[in-house]
Amino acid sequence: MITITVYAYKETEAAKQTEKLIHSAAGDIPVRIIYIDLNSDKGMAEFLGNEAPMVQVGPYRLKSPLTERDLRVAIRAAHDRHEKLKEDPAYKERITRGRTITKTDRLNQWLTKNYMVLFILILVLYAGGSILAPVLMKVGAELPARVLYTIYKPFCHQLAFRSFFIFGEQLYYPRELAGIEGVITYDELIATGVITGSINLVDARDFLGNDYVGYKIALCQRCLAIYVAMLLVSIIFAATGNRIKPIAWYVWILVGMVPIGLDGGSQIPGALGINLPEWMIIRESTPLFRVVTGALFGIMTFWYLLPQVEDSMRESRVNLSKKFAYAEAKEDHEE
Repeated sequence: MITITVYAYKETEAAKQTEKLIHSAAGDIPVRIIYIDLNSDKGMAEFLGNEAPMVQVGPYRLKSPLTERDLRVAIRAAHDRHEKLKEDPAYKERITRGRTITKTDRLNQWLTKNYMVLFILILVLYAGGSILAPVLMKVGAELPARVLYTIYKPFCHQLAFRSFFIFGEQLYYPRELAGIEGVITYDELIATGVITGSINLVDARDFLGNDYVGYKIALCQRCLAIYVAMLLVSIIFAATGNRIKPIAWYVWILVGMVPIGLDGGSQIPGALGINLPEWMIIRESTPLFRVVTGALFGIMTFWYLLPQVEDSMRESRVNLSKKFAYAEAKEDHEE
């Protein structure tokens, strides 16, 4: 018997007409029709679009508009293939595996439907954890705070003059090289003894804060902007039912990657103290530039990637729905 899977809106005239075409095309070949009702999964319906009703016969997929001739060819080819391979152990194992529901299948089915919830939860915990660290320092829970700072260290440079502070005099303390007027600079804090140490990168990374300047967020300004932007895009994407279309790859590069590369890369000589020709500009970015370029990178990256992830998840849902529908039909048949 050949199993034919029909992806359609069940109980519609199109579905009934497809079933008639299948029986007519099958002739004397016994077939079992399994329906994947598109009413139960709007995402799958959008994935198939105008291709529904779609019919799968063995490895062959036929898209709308369906004809009896195409169905007859596909059914005959699937029947001949089945007769040829039905005694092959590898073929039998593949068929059995494709019709057996495992714990992994159930987990994958849940993931394909709820992966955006996981993305959002992870980003909330990651961005939120970086803000929790200075909160813990402020209330005197220094040990758990230092644990959090240590966890984030491999993923961010945490330089004090490129990070936001909370519970202090200012939100940030830039280097004098940044040229921001009307703020206390990191250099001044060192010169006046408010911060012990020097302007070098090691000391700036290790400094967590104090009661005067406040306490450092565990992610730098740019990284914080990246992950908050990714979180916002994820929430918007989920709120629209995962329907946002992806941007072009060159838009992602030009708007998302080029600004952050130029702004971040141009700071390297000034940060490392490299001797450069006098005509070459040595600069330090500002918090505004870091936040804007970081946010652009986060927005463009997830705007480019999330729709592609959704396409992949929809394809997986189609395959899993077929497998679950077959297992359910098999149980009903055995009863």
